[in-house]
Amino acid sequence: MMSESTIRTASDACWASEGIGGTQTCPRLAEVGHCRLCPVYMDAGRRLLDQEVPADYRAAWTAQTGRVVPPDTPATMSFVQFAVGDHWLGLKSPCCLQMVDGRPVHRVPFRSNAVFLGLVNVGGEMLLCASLQHALGLADKADVPPADKVSRWMLVAVWQGARWCFPVDQTDGITVCPATAVQPAEEGSMAAGRVDSGTRSVALLDESRLFGILEQRITP
Repeated sequence: MMSESTIRTASDACWASEGIGGTQTCPRLAEVGHCRLCPVYMDAGRRLLDQEVPADYRAAWTAQTGRVVPPDTPATMSFVQFAVGDHWLGLKSPCCLQMVDGRPVHRVPFRSNAVFLGLVNVGGEMLLCASLQHALGLADKADVPPADKVSRWMLVAVWQGARWCFPVDQTDGITVCPATAVQPAEEGSMAAGRVDSGTRSVALLDESRLFGILEQRITP
């Protein structure tokens, strides 16, 4: 059996050279079975935990814990910007499918009105077509567009599985802005907020209110 003095003066790395991680010629292995059960290994572990913390280790962790975490990237939102008449509007991108060329509106007998204009053929599918000017109160309710009038553009949008088509006069594509850039809408407005976009102010539509009104206008 090895004496305590021998244990205390043995190399701390003997388990890697003569022990289980090396040649396995250490006579102690026959007694303990594994270096982890050897007093030399255990004593080395205790001395490792009792030693002073190295200056570079302390400095590294001080720098890590004292590091200033950069603020999160501000949330952004995107919307499609378009105009009906003289009014610039925005509809959040998830609701917008595509912008297509204007095309004829087929009126539905006894159903079409100032808001629900009728049906439009887009890609072989007949979509519900509505006037945003009349739905939002931006035009005289008695002013119904002529049946043969074709707008320059049409915005195809979707809400809760139903697809709609809106005649628009101008389009300025998709706009991305910080969510904090949205300003409160005017009281009583159908908009959810307003965004300054270049030289114009864009009214962001409240999609739930808008499509709720449209569904009411096509219900018999």
